[in-house]
Amino acid sequence: MRTETPKTDWFIFTTTFALLVVTVSALLVAPSTSQNTIKGMLSYITSELGLVFIWFGIAVLFFLLFVALSPIGGIKLGLPNDRPEHSKLSWVAMLFSTSIGTTILYWGAIEWIEYYLAPPYEMPPRSEDAMKWSTPYGMFH
Repeated sequence: MRTETPKTDWFIFTTTFALLVVTVSALLVAPSTSQNTIKGMLSYITSELGLVFIWFGIAVLFFLLFVALSPIGGIKLGLPNDRPEHSKLSWVAMLFSTSIGTTILYWGAIEWIEYYLAPPYEMPPRSEDAMKWSTPYGMFH
């Protein structure tokens, strides 16, 4: 069997790379202006478009339910005689593992900062005791 080498879509690659370079350059050259811009965008999105996000999420949920429960959901992707590579239980396990892994990566990187800035047990924030307590505590959470 002959396999083809993957081809690079240079338009997508160069456009994405250029956008990344411009964004990172702006963040490095003018960090305070970039921070204010990002805060303004976040404020606008959360205050003005929050309801749009909620309705969009609800619409996507109903669309996916429609696709899953209608005859469209029974359309087989692949050849008619192909069997699925993974069982439904394997898919559930993969989705569960992915979500747990993502959560561990996210909280593993930032949870200690939360305990350092707002430690329990009436410790002073940002103190040496808060640092000593916050760094190992995350592994027990």
